[in-house]
Amino acid sequence: MSSKRQNQIRKFIDKYREIAFRLVKTSGYGLKQYRLYRQRLTTVMLRVPQAFVDQVLWPEFQELNGALMQYLNDVTDRVIREEVHRDTSEATEIVQALPSK
Repeated sequence: MSSKRQNQIRKFIDKYREIAFRLVKTSGYGLKQYRLYRQRLTTVMLRVPQAFVDQVLWPEFQELNGALMQYLNDVTDRVIREEVHRDTSEATEIVQALPSK
């Protein structure tokens, strides 16, 4: 994997962490985190107003989703190009006709 691609992935992960951290630290928005009984300790629930979803969460999700989809498309294209269709030369043409029955 190229260092350029690795840097892009690192930036993507850092951006995701930043968003997750911002969601966990919601005190600036006046929101309270909670966990339902018997949920895993890693689960964090949050009730938010629709405006918060529209103005903060959804735009961030769309940005991350677009970056992830672009990355996955690039990887898919590269794998198909380099591994599936490694030989991209044209098939040789023959003048000979098929034998008749």
